[in-house]
Amino acid sequence: MEINGNDIPHMRGRPTKKDQQKIQEIIECYFGIDRTYEEIAIETGFNIKTICRYLNPLYDECGKRIREELLSRHRN
Repeated sequence: MEINGNDIPHMRGRPTKKDQQKIQEIIECYFGIDRTYEEIAIETGFNIKTICRYLNPLYDECGKRIREELLSRHRN
């Protein structure tokens, strides 16, 4: 059975560390998949701010690696 955002009880305030790790695992599964943040939010049940919180750093890191690789190729 696949776990999604609807399986984690949403309460006010910050989720526990264990819940944060579950949320991160769920959202990181969508990294690199051709879907908008809105589609991911609808599918998982998390709001867009939560999706951005976990996916933006992954895309930033990926972009940084690609830039560094291109620069190293260009220097050689």
